[in-house]
Amino acid sequence: MALTSVSISFSFSTLLLTSAPFQTSEYKLWGDLRGSKGPVSAATFTNNLSMVLIGGDDGHVRVYSTKDLSSLQTLYNKMWGKVTTLTCLTINAAGNKVDMTELWVIPPMADAISASLKSFGAGSQNILLTKIENGEILCIDAQTSNQLWQKHLTSAIGHAALSPGEDLLFTHNLTQGHFQLHQFPGTPAKAIPGVMSTWHRIIQGVFAEEGKIIVCSSNHGTVYMVDMATREILQKLSGSGLMQVIAVAKLCKSDY
Repeated sequence: MALTSVSISFSFSTLLLTSAPFQTSEYKLWGDLRGSKGPVSAATFTNNLSMVLIGGDDGHVRVYSTKDLSSLQTLYNKMWGKVTTLTCLTINAAGNKVDMTELWVIPPMADAISASLKSFGAGSQNILLTKIENGEILCIDAQTSNQLWQKHLTSAIGHAALSPGEDLLFTHNLTQGHFQLHQFPGTPAKAIPGVMSTWHRIIQGVFAEEGKIIVCSSNHGTVYMVDMATREILQKLSGSGLMQVIAVAKLCKSDY
């Protein structure tokens, strides 16, 4: 299977990175998405992988085609403010449009900025929300929005990702500048060696290839592919500037 990764630089351009279809394990630059009028903070794919959604400081969510990278739609709600966290609940987006009722958009909160938003559990009935400043992790019922439980990490959270098996939580330690793994929903952490940011800036990392690798962004123009079994760096992708936001999706041959 091939993997598609979105990495967004601080210069507001969006780099779409993908593997060469079913011919090599190497990843390459696919294209460049533009349109955001401010820093980009969130990226996610629709569940049918036909579209990628981008949100950020300008308060808009922009929708692009994953087939030809064309701009399809711009969504806006004056209640959002800056879009810091975004996920799409659409199972099969109709045509080339996303229904705004199928979005979870989390603007900055009174006590902290949200770092990530992930659905999990049977039928994706729960939402995992992490906050930057206070290291808080919340579990929210997706149907009722009621809080089910909360935990606190000892350091600030730059980003968090849940493994496909929902047994590992991968976080960016904003205080120390490295990525680390936790047993989920427990909190003991092990650092990922060799992947560091050189100054305090929020960067993201995600699980890919069915949890076999982790894709890590950085503040110095490099995207790292890390083997989960050995914790070794498999490949480095070169970009420019701050590679801040990452989203991944597995594509089939019919998607090309």
